[in-house]
Amino acid sequence: MESTSNFVLNGLSEKMSWTLFKQMAFNGSESGLNSQIHEIAKEIVKKCVVPLALKALGSAMKFKKNVKEWEEARDSDIWERDEGNEVMASLKLSYMNLSSQLKECFTYCSIFPKDHVINKQDLIGQWMANGLVSFTSTRGMEVDWGNEYFERLVQVSFLQNIVEQIDSAKVTCNMHDLVHDLAQSISDQRILLINDTGKAIHKDNGEVNPNKIKKMRALYIRSGDSDVINMVSEAQSLRSLFLESIVLYDTLFISISKLIHLRYICISDCLFTTIPNDISTLWSLEALHLRHFHMIKYFPESIGKLINLRTLELVTCMLTHLPKSIGHCQSLQNLIVSSTQITSIPNSLGQLVNLKSLNISYCYELVKIPEGAFGQFHSIRTLNLSHCMILKEVPFSIGKLVSLEILNMSMCEQLKWLPESIGNLHKLRFLNLHRCKSLEKVPESIGNLINIESLDLSWCENLKCLPKSIGNLDKLCFLNLNGCESLEKVPESIGDLINLESLDFSWCENLKCLQKSIGNLDKLCFLNLHGCENIQKVPESIGDLINLESLDLSCCKNLKYLPESIGNLDKLCFLNLDGCESLEKFPESIGNLINLEGLDFSWCKNLKYLPESIRNLDKLCFLNLDTCKSMETVTESIGHLINLESLDLSWCENLKCLPESIGNLDKLCFLNLHRCESLEKLPESIGNLINLESIDLSWCKNLKNLPESIGNLANLCVLNLDNFELNTIPKSIYNLRKLTSLNLDRFQNFYCMPAGISKLNGPYIQGLSIFSGVEDNKLACMSELKHLNIRGHLKICGLQNLNYPGEATQAKLKKKNLSSLKLTWCHNALNNCNECSFPVLEALQPPLSIKSLDLEGFPGKQYPNWMMVSNETRMTPFPNLTSLTLSQIKRCFNLPSLVGLPHLEYLTLEKMPYLTNYSGHFPSLVELYLREMPNLEEVTTMNLDTNNISNPAFPRLSKLVISGCPKVRIKPHLSPSVVELKLEKSNDELLGVEFFNGESSSEICSSSLGIRVLIISQMETQLVLLKQFSTITRLEFENYERNCLPESMRHLSSLRELKIYHCKNLHALPEWLGELKSLEELKIWCTPLTFLPQSMQHMNSLRQLWFWNCGGLHVLPEWFGELKSLIKLLIDETPLNCLPKSIKQLTTLQYLYIWNCPELERRYEHEKGEDWHLISHIPTVNIE
Repeated sequence: MESTSNFVLNGLSEKMSWTLFKQMAFNGSESGLNSQIHEIAKEIVKKCVVPLALKALGSAMKFKKNVKEWEEARDSDIWERDEGNEVMASLKLSYMNLSSQLKECFTYCSIFPKDHVINKQDLIGQWMANGLVSFTSTRGMEVDWGNEYFERLVQVSFLQNIVEQIDSAKVTCNMHDLVHDLAQSISDQRILLINDTGKAIHKDNGEVNPNKIKKMRALYIRSGDSDVINMVSEAQSLRSLFLESIVLYDTLFISISKLIHLRYICISDCLFTTIPNDISTLWSLEALHLRHFHMIKYFPESIGKLINLRTLELVTCMLTHLPKSIGHCQSLQNLIVSSTQITSIPNSLGQLVNLKSLNISYCYELVKIPEGAFGQFHSIRTLNLSHCMILKEVPFSIGKLVSLEILNMSMCEQLKWLPESIGNLHKLRFLNLHRCKSLEKVPESIGNLINIESLDLSWCENLKCLPKSIGNLDKLCFLNLNGCESLEKVPESIGDLINLESLDFSWCENLKCLQKSIGNLDKLCFLNLHGCENIQKVPESIGDLINLESLDLSCCKNLKYLPESIGNLDKLCFLNLDGCESLEKFPESIGNLINLEGLDFSWCKNLKYLPESIRNLDKLCFLNLDTCKSMETVTESIGHLINLESLDLSWCENLKCLPESIGNLDKLCFLNLHRCESLEKLPESIGNLINLESIDLSWCKNLKNLPESIGNLANLCVLNLDNFELNTIPKSIYNLRKLTSLNLDRFQNFYCMPAGISKLNGPYIQGLSIFSGVEDNKLACMSELKHLNIRGHLKICGLQNLNYPGEATQAKLKKKNLSSLKLTWCHNALNNCNECSFPVLEALQPPLSIKSLDLEGFPGKQYPNWMMVSNETRMTPFPNLTSLTLSQIKRCFNLPSLVGLPHLEYLTLEKMPYLTNYSGHFPSLVELYLREMPNLEEVTTMNLDTNNISNPAFPRLSKLVISGCPKVRIKPHLSPSVVELKLEKSNDELLGVEFFNGESSSEICSSSLGIRVLIISQMETQLVLLKQFSTITRLEFENYERNCLPESMRHLSSLRELKIYHCKNLHALPEWLGELKSLEELKIWCTPLTFLPQSMQHMNSLRQLWFWNCGGLHVLPEWFGELKSLIKLLIDETPLNCLPKSIKQLTTLQYLYIWNCPELERRYEHEKGEDWHLISHIPTVNIE
């Protein structure tokens, strides 16, 4: 027996290994344990070393009470046979200690491919089909034995990663790869897995032995063709058959129909067109799973003859109806008809008296379920109707399903009501009505569901109230009302839910208050009020929730204060107040939350200070003050938070200093000060943060110096100084020997890096910038790079100062593990051009692993040799390069011969005044940018190969940007693969026919019409050809010079987005604009615009409308209310006096943003403005 793969598994310490083994073998206790067994067990543990082996062998030995049995395990020759592979030896010993029945059940699992997700119910069904589960007189007992064996294999870790889907009662698992290898190595000749190459796994060196096919009991074939028919037809003893991705044939099903011993069939992703009537000859068949049969439209009536069928699964097929004879399958217990085209359910379904689970999910055409369909389902426990999107009602007879425990009707978007009879489901434990958008109320009878544990009403957007009877659900543990936007209040009886543990009101935007009775929920652990924008206060009774562990009040924008009683929540661990913009202070009682671990005040814009009592929160680990813009200081009390691990003060724009007491936070690991733009200094005590691992000081523009004590941060790994303006960096920074990431991107002062950077020997220095050629031995120089273990991004600036190529050679960039390199000469380099520029660049050769290369301002006339294709080998210089930028290279007349870079995806060429033509072959190029090249005349898009055959130069090019290239032409034509095109300040002829076809014609060939996005900026073209681009979905005009939009665009039937920016000559939009029926998004930034065309009212698809800086627009027309699909409206710096009254009619409008419009701000102020009533129906209104 052997393993097919090598794995590196992490071991545990001896102490941890014993603890884990003891937990599995002795329930975690050593009391009463035989001393001999104790010593033997310790010896066995030393051989196991990894968790998988410890758990497996520990569980297998759990019931071994005899010393001899333990000795046999310790002294087994398996340890010697698998010397060096103790994990496999442990697994084999675990297997040897299983019962004979369990061994067979485990061995059967070898039929599954690696990483296969195993369905528990399916697996038990397969065991039963193969006679591996003991038969008894009661069928229910068979399933119980199957559950017993399943749980036992889980205990020994042979099955793992158990996932239970509560709303469908589905349980899945998988096998560790090593366990799978074990199963394969011990499987007998009756179980065979054939992989997608046609080879057997672990059988006869991979060859399928035809003589043994006849004896096969289980066969799994992954892909195949005609050979599969012969193989299957020979396997006359088969009990289980799996076929996956078989290319053909319908005749294969006929062969299957002759396998009279078959009890289990699972076929998926096969191109069958019909299911033959002969399937009825499989008398013994117990389970039939047909998945992803896209071509099958009907199922034969002969299915009714399969009297032993227990499970039938039909998933993802074009089936339009179920056969009436299905009612004759009296043994059927599980029926899954998911993702089909069925429109109705036959009444005969009600005859399935033994049915336990019915799944009719994702049947988008199902309109109605007849009354008789649920007739005799007295045993059914699970009913899944989820994603039946047009199902409007369920029959009254649903109340007869007296054994039902799980009912899932989520995403039944047109379901308007539930029958009162639902209250008869006294055994129901889980009810899921998630996203039943049309549901307006829940029947009073729901209060009769005395055993219900979970009720999900999330995103029932039209649900306006809950029945008073909900208080009768005294076993309810989870109530989810997330996204019930129309819910304004809840009944007082909610306080009677004495066992409620989790209550979710998040995004109940119209909920105005909580009932006082909520304080009665003394078992409540989780309360979520995120996004309840209309709640202004929470009741004092919240302090009575003595078991509350998590309270989320984030985005309660109008919450003004918290009650003093909040301090009574002494079990509270997490308090989230993110986005409570109206909150100005907190009660001192917050200091009583002695178990608080996480506290989030982010985006509390009006919060000016923290209460002094915060010093008492000695268990606090996470404190977030992100974007508390009014906060200027942090209290000295923060130094008492002795367990604080993470402190986020990012975007505290007015924070000027940190208290000295911050140095007391010796457990602090993460400190974020990003964009603290008023911060002027850091306290010296920051050096006392001995466990600090990451500090972010990016964009702290007023912080000019770092304290010397920063060098004391012995555990610092990450230091972010992105966009920093320090006068100098302290030399002590080089004491940070654990530093692995130093970000100096956009560093503003390259002269402040002190000498000694080579002392930073961490493995990952990110964004490092070195200023070269500075004659000052106190500053870092490029020669120090040779000692630096650097990977990632490196930027070297000031190369114009480097007169000695030897210093560049010492950097040894070729040996660095760089992914990105940027080399820059300053803008006046041309004026100080010296002869060293070429040898310097030659000496800075990057490693072959480089992925991104950027040269800026190179003043030489010749590119280095390392940028050229070798004439001898014709090998490309950088096979892994994906991005190349050449900018401001003003003396080179040609491009380097970087032809054929196999993985280059992004190429930018800009400000190269002497470049006149461009050609090359880049098979992977996706985006090409050509900018500010006044003399560029030609770009070649086709190349001739060695056989003189013309091939595309950029076969994958999808985005082309041409800006500031007034002479350029594309020869012979634009690459047909381009889907996004931007033309700016360039040749107007680029939009002519020749640009697309390469020849004169009045029409564009269809192969050139793939453009989806077109952006026109600072061009005068009339765009007469625009009407031919029926595929365009997004069109943008920026600084368009003409005084009207091109009429040709009225024919763009697929246009969904139109953006008009800075068009100074455009005073009006054309009347035909309303003809763009597919338009969903219209954004206008146009100062001269004075009115909107009346035809816009016919834009029935318009979902977003934005106005920026429309200085001439003073009024919106009353027909505005006709935009029935409008969801988002934004108005910024546009002098409107008022909004049209018809805005009240826009019931779909969800978001209204009004910025920098003083008159509108006054008229529509929240609940105070004279016209607030016109927009009060809009869920999200933001006026700034």
